[in-house]
Amino acid sequence: MRLLTTVLLLTYGYPSLAVAQTETSSQDAQPAAALAQEPDSAQPEIGEAIEAGGGLEEIVVTAQRRRERLQSVPIVISAFTGEQLANAGILRTSDLAVVTPGFVLTQGVGLGSPFLRGVGSTINGPGVENSVATYVDGVYQGIKSASLTSLDNIERVEVLKGPQGTLFGRNATGGLVQIITRDPSDAPAMNFAVGLANYDTVTASGYVTGGIAEGLAGDLAMSYRRQNEGWGTNVATGADVNQSDFAVLRSKWLWTPNDSLRMALAGDYGWTESSIGTAYRPVDGLPPARDGNRPFPGGDYDINANVDPSFRSRAGGLSLKVEQNLSFADLVSISAFRKGSYDLLLDSDVTPESYLYFDGHNAEKQFSQELQLVGGVRDGLQWTAGAYYYYNKGDQLNAQAGTIVPTRRLQQVQSRQVTNSYSLYGQATWSVAPALRITGGLRYTWENRTLDAMRSQFFNDGSVVVMVPPAPGRIDYQRLTWRAAVDYDIAKDVMLFASYNRGFKSGGFNGAQLPNETSPVRPEVLDALEAGLKSNFFGNRIKLNLSGFYYDFKDIQLSVAVLGVQTPRNAAAAEMYGVDLDFEALVTDRLRLSVAAEYLKGEYTSFPDANLASPLPAGGNSVVTGSATGNDLPRTPGLTATVGLDYALPVSADRDVRLNLTYSYNDGYFTEADNYMRQKAYHIANARISYPLSDAVTVSLWGRNLLNEFYTTALQAQGLGTVLSADEPRTYGIELRAGF
Repeated sequence: MRLLTTVLLLTYGYPSLAVAQTETSSQDAQPAAALAQEPDSAQPEIGEAIEAGGGLEEIVVTAQRRRERLQSVPIVISAFTGEQLANAGILRTSDLAVVTPGFVLTQGVGLGSPFLRGVGSTINGPGVENSVATYVDGVYQGIKSASLTSLDNIERVEVLKGPQGTLFGRNATGGLVQIITRDPSDAPAMNFAVGLANYDTVTASGYVTGGIAEGLAGDLAMSYRRQNEGWGTNVATGADVNQSDFAVLRSKWLWTPNDSLRMALAGDYGWTESSIGTAYRPVDGLPPARDGNRPFPGGDYDINANVDPSFRSRAGGLSLKVEQNLSFADLVSISAFRKGSYDLLLDSDVTPESYLYFDGHNAEKQFSQELQLVGGVRDGLQWTAGAYYYYNKGDQLNAQAGTIVPTRRLQQVQSRQVTNSYSLYGQATWSVAPALRITGGLRYTWENRTLDAMRSQFFNDGSVVVMVPPAPGRIDYQRLTWRAAVDYDIAKDVMLFASYNRGFKSGGFNGAQLPNETSPVRPEVLDALEAGLKSNFFGNRIKLNLSGFYYDFKDIQLSVAVLGVQTPRNAAAAEMYGVDLDFEALVTDRLRLSVAAEYLKGEYTSFPDANLASPLPAGGNSVVTGSATGNDLPRTPGLTATVGLDYALPVSADRDVRLNLTYSYNDGYFTEADNYMRQKAYHIANARISYPLSDAVTVSLWGRNLLNEFYTTALQAQGLGTVLSADEPRTYGIELRAGF
């Protein structure tokens, strides 16, 4: 309570962010058997509940592949509607750390690497996937370059903590992020927004939907951002850096010819051009090896490099979801194809000298097919059985240039990694008594990966040396994952739960490795024990959820930098434990308060051959092999918390000014296994005030990182230097939104 009191006094507020879906959306509309968990009635919107003086809204999630009240699911979940995310200044998946305790996102070389409760991986490259899975409308997003996406015009986001290997499968070791987009409506509707912000930034978004024919509806959603001025400058070239532009286009067509059949065809395409996560500069006081101990000539967001860094990605896909009621169960089919590519340019020595720079092109394709059979009744036996297939092909062409080898002009590594993964799974929940339920599930996965690679070196005298491995790299493995849980209603609106889960992340290769180093990284495995309480009090005006967890983590996948190239490897073992708190209160009919926090401790129990860096007097680092046993896990902050306020101020009989404040605290973390570099503690404060000009038009003023805290999205030590890439400074702007 001392922590809770302190945070409340410091921040005095927060927008309501723990509330998610408040009424049945068409996205969640499913045939009869899947509706066994549907709430008894639709709940009012947030504004209506506040005006009526009612309790907190019911939250509906799909964490167990069926619609259930959040408070009845024995999983720790943070869930947010699209409107709540916008009010809190959460624009992209990279911002979710602000509102989700225990969530850390690294954006190294432009690619997003999420961590939940210290579980994640910074390994990059085609065919390399995150330890925290991302799903959009039930489709796994295996292409890492597409993991940073806009959260405009969506229905809601669910962040599930802990292994989700039974129902969601591979690469959900740390948990997963589910993004649910809007479903089209038969009733015509439209909204659009335009905005201006500092750094000469222009934004626009829009959504239109309506009926096309009997039983057929469609929609179109778009989001666009253009940042014309960077947060910083490349001192050596004068070009802007730390700027980001993107555009996302989505469309969905929903056909419901009868009550038992539902088909949704969805497509999306997006592009990003950014230097965030690629604009590296030396850490203050730690000069790079090639700069002769000269002081860095720029500011926090500047760089001093002979090349202007960039990250350019293109990604899109199609999916078809078919739901057919078979009277005894629902048959669900999800078919999806996705394609993505990115180009990367960065300076590896972070100096104006042309010593070593990196240029890469990467392209991936994925196909997935899932079949589910979902049946059962509420307060009886509910079950889900399924089969899943995933295919990915990733091609990579990376080039290193510079004077690091005086006689060499260029080195290229060309590689292809192919993944085929198959799995069968099942999970059931049985109500053994009116207040007691038992859940059990198993999933078996077969997977194989291959790597073909070659290295070509082009020398100044015109000669070329080509190296290929003696045989293609290959890895085959099978893994069994499971879930066992029990939950018990000790009183009305008070539930206790306990669970034991196993999850794993796929093994594989990094295509940037030299072809004579085709040894794969092994799959990582995590066993998780968790117990907690979910409760509502005082007529559902207060929600209090608590949980504690313990993780046993083996064969941990991590990345080390070798001459600017990220090379994957396994650490032996680690353990983590912690506590989660989620509190929400409707203080008055117009004031909602929310607090969430997580305490986390994670350390290596065995890591005898870690890379250990230490600074050299002339600049750069000495990197040797030694023991990291007993060290903290990277990106494992001890305390993270978010507090918020949502207040409706009446200005007329039927209009309210909406005031939102979001505050987030992270007490810092080490970024590598040697515990050499540490991101210090930081505070993030976002705010938004929305004024209705009419029933259809609203103008909003907003600010992000109002305290102008300096923190990093990437921080690492390697032989050529200790470098960082900065995250967003203070930004602010105005938005005009209209719709009907």
